[in-house]
Amino acid sequence: MKSQKKVLKLEKKTEKARLKDFERYGLKYDDVGKNSLSKKQKNKKGWKALARCLVYFKSHRFGLGFVVFLSIIYSTISLLDAMFVERMVTYIGFLDINNSIKYAIIIAVLMLFTPIIIWGWAIIMTKIIQKVIKNLRIDLIDCVSRTKASKFDEVNTGAIISRVNTDTSTVTDAVNLTLNYLISILSSFAFTVYICFINIWLGLLLILSILIFSIFENGYQKHNYKMAKKQRLVADRRVGLISEIARGIRDIKSLNIRGNVQRKFNENASHMENVSVDRTVGNNAWKVCRRFAQVFFDFGIILLGIYLLTEGQITVGALIVTIFYKGQSMHLIQFLADVREAFGNAKVSAERICEILDDKDYEKEKFGTKSIFDPKGIIEFKDVDFKYNNGATVFNNFDLKIEPNQSVAFVGKSGQGKSTLLSLIPRLYDVTGGEILIDGVDIRDLSEDGLRELVTVVPQTPYIFNTSIRENLKFVQEDLSDEEMIETFGEDPDEIRQNKKEK
Repeated sequence: MKSQKKVLKLEKKTEKARLKDFERYGLKYDDVGKNSLSKKQKNKKGWKALARCLVYFKSHRFGLGFVVFLSIIYSTISLLDAMFVERMVTYIGFLDINNSIKYAIIIAVLMLFTPIIIWGWAIIMTKIIQKVIKNLRIDLIDCVSRTKASKFDEVNTGAIISRVNTDTSTVTDAVNLTLNYLISILSSFAFTVYICFINIWLGLLLILSILIFSIFENGYQKHNYKMAKKQRLVADRRVGLISEIARGIRDIKSLNIRGNVQRKFNENASHMENVSVDRTVGNNAWKVCRRFAQVFFDFGIILLGIYLLTEGQITVGALIVTIFYKGQSMHLIQFLADVREAFGNAKVSAERICEILDDKDYEKEKFGTKSIFDPKGIIEFKDVDFKYNNGATVFNNFDLKIEPNQSVAFVGKSGQGKSTLLSLIPRLYDVTGGEILIDGVDIRDLSEDGLRELVTVVPQTPYIFNTSIRENLKFVQEDLSDEEMIETFGEDPDEIRQNKKEK
C-alpha cells in the first residue's frame, strides 16, 4: 500500500513538472527526454558519448602531459610560498630582520616563475583546444552533409547550428577548465595537507567544512544540470526560428504573416527568459546556502585558532597562514564542483554531438560502388512506393519510363508529389518499395558521385550561398577559370550582378 502511494505521489510530482515545463518553457515531454533509460543508464550513456568526443584530444596527449607538468610545478611553488610566508611571519614576530628579508627574497624569486608558467600553459592549451574544436566541427559538418535528406524534415536548422557551434565549444571548455583548475585543485589539496601538518584540529575542522560544502554543491549541480538541458532545448528553437525568419523573410512579407511570426518569436523569447531566470534563481539559492555555511566555518576556524594560540599549540605565523590560506583549501570543493558542472554540461553536449556522428538518430546515406561511364539517360520507375516519415503515402506501385531526350511534364495540385518524384531520382529521399533505374542500373547500386553527377535538379526556389556568383559557381566546379565564366556569361558574372544593382 505504501509502495502504491509512493508511485502515485511520484507520478503526480512528475506530471506537475511536465506541466511547468510546457507552460513556462514551451517544452513537451518528448522534448525533455522521454525514454526508458534509468538514471544510471543515462549517466553511463553521457560518459560514453563524452569519451568518444575526448578521443579528439588523443593526438595532443604530449602537449596535455606537458600542461599537467606545468600545473604540478605551479602548485609546488604555491605550497612553498605558503610555507615560506609562515616562516617569514614567525621571524617578523621575533624581530629577526635578516631571516625575514631572506624569506621575503625567496618568496619574490618564486613568484617570478608563476607568470612564465601561466604564459606557457595558456599558449599550449589555446592551440590544442582550437585544433580539437576545428576537427570536431569538420567531422560534424561532414556527417550532416551525409545525413539522409528526410531527417531535415523533422529537425530544425537551429539544432544543427547549436550542436556545431555551441556544443563543440562546451565539450572542449570542460577539458580546458579541468586543466586550468588542476593548478588550483592541486594547490588547494596541498594547502589542506599543510594545515593538517600545522595542527591536526584545524585540519580536521577544515576537512569537515569541505565535506559539508560538498552536500550543498551536489544539490546545486543537480539543479543546474537539469535546467541547463532545458535551456539548450529552448535555445535550439530560438536559433532555428531566427534562421527560418532570415531565410524566409520574403515569403513572410508577401504572405503578410509578419505579425504571426513576431508573436511566435515573442513566445520563444518569453520561454528563454523563464528558463534563464529559473536556472539563475535556483543556482543562486544554493550559493547563498553555501555562503552561510562558509561564514559559520570561517568563524569556527578563527575561534579554534585563537584557542590553540593561547594554549601554545601553534605560532602566530601558523595562525596567520591558516587564516590567510584557508580560503584556498575551502575552494577545493568549489573547484571540483565547477569541474563537475563543466563535465555535466559537456556530457549533454557530447550526447547531442554523437547523435549527429552516429547513424541511429541522423541516419547516413549509403551508396553502392557502380558507375555509368557512357550514360544514355533512360530513367525508369518500377512499382515504386514512397511514404514520408509521418506515414503519409505519396506513391503506390508507381511505374514510369522516360526515354533519352524525351521531355516529360508532371501536372497536379500542390502537395501531390511532383517535387518528391524528382527528389527520388538523386536519392534525396529513398523509395520505400520498388526501384528506380538509370540505364537499367538500380540507383541504390550507384556510388554517390556516380549517381549525382548524372542528375541535375533545379528546384522551384534555387538556393545560392551567401557569397559572390563566382564563388557559387566554383562550389560546383573548383577549377573553373575566369575565362570559362566569361565565355559562358558573356562577361564577368559578378559584374552582371553589380550592374543590375546599380540599375
